[in-house]
Amino acid sequence: MVSAANAADERARESRPSFHAGETEVVPARITPSKEDASPLGLPETSGETVLVALARDPYWLYAYWDVTPEEFSAAQQRAGSSARVLRVYKLTQSEMSPSTIQSWWDVALTAEARDWYLEVNAPATWWCLELGFVAPSQEFVRLARSNVVETPADCPEGEVAGAAHLGTSSGSWYGWATRDTRQRP
Repeated sequence: MVSAANAADERARESRPSFHAGETEVVPARITPSKEDASPLGLPETSGETVLVALARDPYWLYAYWDVTPEEFSAAQQRAGSSARVLRVYKLTQSEMSPSTIQSWWDVALTAEARDWYLEVNAPATWWCLELGFVAPSQEFVRLARSNVVETPADCPEGEVAGAAHLGTSSGSWYGWATRDTRQRP
């Protein structure tokens, strides 16, 4: 006698492709995550190291993603005495991060479950660096991780300038270009 569960397994087995290796039939295994796994594929929740990566998405946006070990997260949160997690955005004057190269900075409040974030910076051809951390009640910043330095690309090709104006007659018999460089550099 065949039970309903065995019948369902047989139907599933018949619907999956099978391969023959000599006399042995090979059927691909069905992946069933265990209840202990953190993700549906059984991948670990964290990579085991703390890292923050910044990428320039385009001239106006940055993208950041991070991974923090639970131990480092707990230690930083305890030092800060706060759960106010932020991404600190630094606008730099050159391609290295140091106190003398910081032009301005601001904090972006993060949700508790966030592991990545898009940042609208609206500044083409500018250097940026990010820090992930907590803001203590005393307003002290407790850093968890610092990103790489990244530059947003220019918003027009090199040699082309914003504000180019076309000159010509209404009949189109003569064409020329007048240019005025309206880009603002930091």
